[in-house]
Amino acid sequence: MTICFVFSCNHQGLQRTCKMFRFPANPMLARRWERLCRRKDRSVNAASDRICSCHFKDGIKDNGPTLFPWSSVFDFEDPNKISRRTVKTETEVDCQEMCVTSSDVNVTSDTFVPQLPPHSHDHSYQLTIEQMIEEHKNLRLQVKELTRQIQTMSLKRAFTLEDIIGDERK
Repeated sequence: MTICFVFSCNHQGLQRTCKMFRFPANPMLARRWERLCRRKDRSVNAASDRICSCHFKDGIKDNGPTLFPWSSVFDFEDPNKISRRTVKTETEVDCQEMCVTSSDVNVTSDTFVPQLPPHSHDHSYQLTIEQMIEEHKNLRLQVKELTRQIQTMSLKRAFTLEDIIGDERK
């Protein structure tokens, strides 16, 4: 039974899910493959160790092992193959068809016209100057209070291990 030499790969030769490739006879290329497999617990036994075809691009041994679980995060698409969304000019609608003019609408005295706020958002984040000044004053008071609390706490004696040892209530 042959198991893939790559760290964290459990593919076996008996399952026939992928092909098992021998390490190359060229010692330099074999060392390179061994480094790529990230096995620090043992070295390659050229007679029995194999790498499954799942680690080779297109499953071809000549491509060399390049596909590993730890490199999947960096497996980016080729920028030339990324499809860009094109702007469709066919869907542009003539403004004359969509726009409504005041002459198209008949407004009578009994027609309800809602009074909208000066903004067209769901929420108004705009503050008046008076609100901003008031908020600024409140924030300054909070800063002063927090600074005072920090100074008070820094004057207190720190709780130490000796306090626990010397305590009668142990």
